[in-house]
Amino acid sequence: MRTSDAVYPVTVVAGLLALATLLPVSQAVDRSLFYPFGTRNSDTILNPGDDTSSDRIDLAVPIIFYNKSYSSLYVNMNGQVSFGARFPDYRPDFKIPVGQAFPFIAIFLADVDTSRSGRVYYRYTNEYEIRGRAAVDVKAYFSRFGDYMPTGLFIVTWDRVGYFSAQVDKLNTFQLVLMTDGVNSFALFHYYTKGQSWTVSQGKYAPGYLDTPPQAGFDGGRGGLSFILPGSGNTSEFMTGSNVDVPGVWIFQIGNLMNENIRTADLNTGAVTLFEMETQNNCYNADSVCHQMAECVDFRDSFCCKCVPPFYGNGIYCVKPGVAQVIHGKVVGTVNGIPMGNEVRLHTYVVTTEGKSYSSMSRVPESLVGPFQALPSVGGIAGWLFAQRVNPLAKNGFMVAGAKFNRTSRVTFYSPEGRNYTLNVQQYFLGSERLDHISMDTYLDGSLPDIPHNATISVDDYYENYKKVSPGVIKSFASRAFRVNEEPYYYTLDNTFTFEECGEEAEGSIGEIMRLFVSKHYAFLSPTRKNDVRYAMVSMISLLAGPDPCAEAAGVCHEKADCVPHQRSFKCICKAGYSGDGKFCEDVDECKMDACGPNADCFNVMGSFQCRCRSGFVAEGRICRAISCNDEDICGENARCVYDPDLREYVCECLDEFSGDGYSCEMYSGFSSCDACDRYAFCYEDESIGRYRCECRPGYSGDGTRCDVIDNCRLCDPYAQCVFNEAISEHECRCIRGYKGDGRRCEMKDCREDESMCHPEGGLCWFDENKNISICRCNYGYRGNGFECEVVGCDEYDYCDPNAECVYDGRIHSCRCNEGFEGDGRRCRRI
Repeated sequence: MRTSDAVYPVTVVAGLLALATLLPVSQAVDRSLFYPFGTRNSDTILNPGDDTSSDRIDLAVPIIFYNKSYSSLYVNMNGQVSFGARFPDYRPDFKIPVGQAFPFIAIFLADVDTSRSGRVYYRYTNEYEIRGRAAVDVKAYFSRFGDYMPTGLFIVTWDRVGYFSAQVDKLNTFQLVLMTDGVNSFALFHYYTKGQSWTVSQGKYAPGYLDTPPQAGFDGGRGGLSFILPGSGNTSEFMTGSNVDVPGVWIFQIGNLMNENIRTADLNTGAVTLFEMETQNNCYNADSVCHQMAECVDFRDSFCCKCVPPFYGNGIYCVKPGVAQVIHGKVVGTVNGIPMGNEVRLHTYVVTTEGKSYSSMSRVPESLVGPFQALPSVGGIAGWLFAQRVNPLAKNGFMVAGAKFNRTSRVTFYSPEGRNYTLNVQQYFLGSERLDHISMDTYLDGSLPDIPHNATISVDDYYENYKKVSPGVIKSFASRAFRVNEEPYYYTLDNTFTFEECGEEAEGSIGEIMRLFVSKHYAFLSPTRKNDVRYAMVSMISLLAGPDPCAEAAGVCHEKADCVPHQRSFKCICKAGYSGDGKFCEDVDECKMDACGPNADCFNVMGSFQCRCRSGFVAEGRICRAISCNDEDICGENARCVYDPDLREYVCECLDEFSGDGYSCEMYSGFSSCDACDRYAFCYEDESIGRYRCECRPGYSGDGTRCDVIDNCRLCDPYAQCVFNEAISEHECRCIRGYKGDGRRCEMKDCREDESMCHPEGGLCWFDENKNISICRCNYGYRGNGFECEVVGCDEYDYCDPNAECVYDGRIHSCRCNEGFEGDGRRCRRI
């Protein structure tokens, strides 16, 4: 079993609970477990054919979709129902959200054709037994709906339907159930996973335009919200997945959402489960795994997907030769002590026929625009991914890893002044969200050399070796140079790529080395966009000629290290989670480095670590934050979740006719006088009930009869700390060292105003031309924020010259030039 990256609560559908607990995971939803359908249940049959739709179907009880009420709908042949208009056509470029003026619900958006086989049945019903079954499903999985009873259901079943053009060799069955009481509405998806045989049609517009794999989700119409299931439009994993722990079953609240998106079941916690059916250990029934332009090849204990020429890729993802590719995603983290926020984006355009890639980092913080010119390696990953192949045996990154893999890099820069900068890069490639577009998230943490905005950056041509060191793991190490206004900067790049492989490929190519050649490498600022940094390069890839340099590494590299070809020799690199010079590696205790943050417990394991959010907190990216009513329905009955601008968070608030703390609300009848109001509350007469109401003053919170001062600590600037002032018996915000202001708003302080700001041993007051202010920075050989600095040993960051070694002098690890060389160890020259 595997889980997707998206996280949703997991439950078990009540109507199937008894059976589901007895079935092994490999079992699928049986047709007998569908809601009753067919002519014996008085269903209407949609006119057979291709691209057909029903007439308008009026509903006795309206369905609430998002926050709108619909008293009619249309059933469409191509796996969806729409509101407000028919939606009969299918086009290969459809991608939820489609951008139509009308909303729709798609259970299997694909080019269905029933000209020769299959039927689409539908009916509206208010039968008590059917409504009772639906009530059981809803009550069991949605905590707020313990008394829910739908007053009407609309059931649509696509039974053994074929695909365009009138094909009957493969047939699919799936069912959509819409439940409503006129206020709250729900949708239930059923997929008969034993019967899922096709994913794409022959294509109305082929060969120029191939069908997108089937999609499932909710589209609120042009300008509205949308929600898709995992694998939608990509690998169609949703057909065997579930958000209720039963393969092929999904349930959602789709209406009365208070301007929020579709909600999933919430009584249990866990991840969306994507079940790998046992039958998929061979090619039978494997269409939902392999790409539409791939063939499945059986091996003894497994199968592999292989792209059909001229398409290329890893079989899960295949692209057409000559088609440009786009890679895009967010860039977050902290660089040079400056948080990047959530606005920075990386966009890369690749001309695959020539191996050319053009990248743009947009909306970069002003003070980081110059330093980011030293970072072509982040956007440069597209060079490896879609490098032009020099010979037919060479494989670029896309042919090995496809569009879903992780990359971890450590980049160490050596400036002419002798200072070192280290940046840690994590990139997560999330797959193709739509045709020829790959999604990616980038996380940066560390420091970069300061480069003037108007500098001229030039990068020498270089070679880089990529070696597969174990199943699903590729490593590379490189030493390079670039020039800033003709002044040389050197840096090393340590890359690790991790990805999934099929069994046959995983073992067969270990030790394989690809050699990447990169030329015409540029980094420059956008002439039209102030905060954009751009990169360009041309990449070609071939097999490494000659013997593997690592053949001589036996007994040299530590057992927890990998050997990577480097220049004409090799380098030992400690595996992820270990540190050292490669000849000796020891486990890194990430928990001592506060890797998990303050709201999580950290568990160190050999070579890695695990973070577990504490009770009352929920994971958000790489941190844990307090659970709010915006995450889960924790408010009481007769209360709602609202955003409080004073507290800067979502809080529970009693409805107008009720009073309380938001968790317990009672009918509000007012007061006969203002005596009941707290001294920190306003009192006013409510003419509608002829009595008085109490309302807390600004800066206080409560029901008016009791008002508590708002925790001032929540109002502090990120660069402030909350301290207790005994003189006024209150907490107040104070800017931290290096910043000035009133605590609620803090700005950077010029260290020339206070010489004691910077660390006395390792800190220095340094003028930042971009910010036009002097700030504290740690000196060469130290690390920290400038206010606190500590010595860095070469055992932690390998900053030694290639002709030096890292040795321990009894106090700290430092660099020492090899025999026949002289220098400080960071720079060595031959005697």
